[in-house]
Amino acid sequence: MDTAFSRFQAEDRGEGYAFAARLLQALRAQAQSFNLDPGAVALAQEIAALPEGLSERERLTLTALVMVMLADVRQGSTRTPLREAHLTAQLRLLLDPRGRDDAGLAARIVQAIPPLLEDPRLSPILGRAEGDYRPLLLIDGWLYQQRMCFVEGQLAQRLGGRLRAGAARVEGLSAALADIAARRVAHLRPTAEQIHAVERALSQALTLIAGGPGTGKTSIIVTLLQALTRLGVEPEQIRLAAPTGKAAWRMRASIQAGLEGLIEPAEADLRLLKEMPAPQTLHRLLGYAPRADRFLHHAQHPLPAQVVIIDESSMIDVFLMARLAAAVPPDARLILLGDPDQLPSVEAGAVFRDLLDAPAAQAHAVRLTESFRMRADAEEGRALLSVARRINEGRVDLFGPGQVQRVEAPEALRQAGVELINADGPQLERFLRWWYRARIEGGAALKAARRRRWRLNGEDEDALDEIFQRTAAARLLCLTRSTEMGAVHINTRLHAYAALAERRSPETPFLPGEPVMMLHNDYDRRLFNGDQGLVLDVEGELMAVFMGEEGYRAFGLSALSASGARARLELCYAMTVHKAQGSEFEQVGVMLPILDGPLLSRELLYTAVTRARRGVILVGAPERVERAVRRRVRRDSGLAQRLG
Repeated sequence: MDTAFSRFQAEDRGEGYAFAARLLQALRAQAQSFNLDPGAVALAQEIAALPEGLSERERLTLTALVMVMLADVRQGSTRTPLREAHLTAQLRLLLDPRGRDDAGLAARIVQAIPPLLEDPRLSPILGRAEGDYRPLLLIDGWLYQQRMCFVEGQLAQRLGGRLRAGAARVEGLSAALADIAARRVAHLRPTAEQIHAVERALSQALTLIAGGPGTGKTSIIVTLLQALTRLGVEPEQIRLAAPTGKAAWRMRASIQAGLEGLIEPAEADLRLLKEMPAPQTLHRLLGYAPRADRFLHHAQHPLPAQVVIIDESSMIDVFLMARLAAAVPPDARLILLGDPDQLPSVEAGAVFRDLLDAPAAQAHAVRLTESFRMRADAEEGRALLSVARRINEGRVDLFGPGQVQRVEAPEALRQAGVELINADGPQLERFLRWWYRARIEGGAALKAARRRRWRLNGEDEDALDEIFQRTAAARLLCLTRSTEMGAVHINTRLHAYAALAERRSPETPFLPGEPVMMLHNDYDRRLFNGDQGLVLDVEGELMAVFMGEEGYRAFGLSALSASGARARLELCYAMTVHKAQGSEFEQVGVMLPILDGPLLSRELLYTAVTRARRGVILVGAPERVERAVRRRVRRDSGLAQRLG
């Protein structure tokens, strides 16, 4: 880039801008580190080409600015701060994976941005007020995409109305809660903070219930349902949903287990068991029609519901939350549950976290603190809980007794608590072979179950439950899909081991017993992005079997995509941390990247660690763990500011 910088300086002496191709090539190469498609550079160039009369240098400066904005959005921000430090840091990473700027190129480009943004020639693409219909908006030192600004404003308006609504007294609630507690075994009775959450949720138009893994959020949902039926709300007037199919299924299973475990259930509880509203994905709840790209329910056609309860709300982006807020009737209660310390949504916005940070929402928020999943009275539970808390607090003193234990060889791993093994380079293959033998291959009974011929007529349900549970006990979690430590490469290696064991070619797309995951929504078959299943021999045909609301369903591998099974379906021995949200496992291995990058963060590590109930293996260098803990996901949003 030294040559590029010298040519950039030479622009002032009329020597041209010949290094543009090299600079654009660098942007394309580094787009992947921000999970941007390489086509993002072409989009930035198209936007920069719209204003007339700009010099080549000005167009490249504008291209670089748009790339920073796209990178910010991909990292979850709804707007880009035009602060010099932020622009320079992002542009450095967009030009070099190590974030170096030895020649000062990023700084030089950033210095050219303020005068360019004041140039009236940018008026065809740059507005300066929220009502301006331009691709970009410059408002109070923030650069927005117009659609992002519009949706954020709409969401703030709708949620603000709910926050301003006063709390109402609920007659008979105390008696209902007392009766609910009396019908549960002692250790499952609602705690004081859970009762407080239920009281808030039933008296307000909007309630935010925030808590880490295992803090009883699902138990609160069960208590809410029991209380609502006792207070006269019909089950069909309640809606339950979560962002993903997996999270919705877990929500349903947890509610079912909670209701079935009651002591002498009341008539209202028995009715709930029979008529309980089935949790759905948010898209299904809102009636999304993919072919028309429209939603059935919106402000003019709201949901027919008195209460809407949403789990895993931290995963909801600003666009989907805006759709939800519009579709919930003004007189209905909206209850959002989630963990604000987890990774925010894949798309732009950190709505749940922003709401919790807004001063206007404090009276509507309840924060849960006690964990019931990672029990502090067991050694491995204490270690998991301690490490998760230290990560969340940004503490790097993670190594020591009762914390992260360093292990030199895979064979020495205890698979309990939190352990770290440095498996870079040749050691990675050794670790993966150990993981395959220890967590995937299984004993003779499991091997036989994978090779048997199945029938989905109810007779095999118990055996299917067992093989699904055994296979889902452990997962490798990756930062990204690409790179040596990414999900695609890890799945390819583990698939090769399985093929070798079965004496099959590694080129065979899928083998019996392999875990798979949907990559896209298939609305016709009611399969959704992130749904996980197993490849099994079903009555003589190799099929993908999924567990859902109606029990087990099987689909021919070729039927899942017209252009080949792997277009919509992929192996998931390993999956990204984002895809793992809403899931929990006995054991997880966290594959830390060899090179640092903007996606390695405290929230990612916290989310990965808290997916486990018993053991976590961190795979990578100790300094990567420390770097992750020090880096917070920064999402710039105007939602909390708009709410006041």
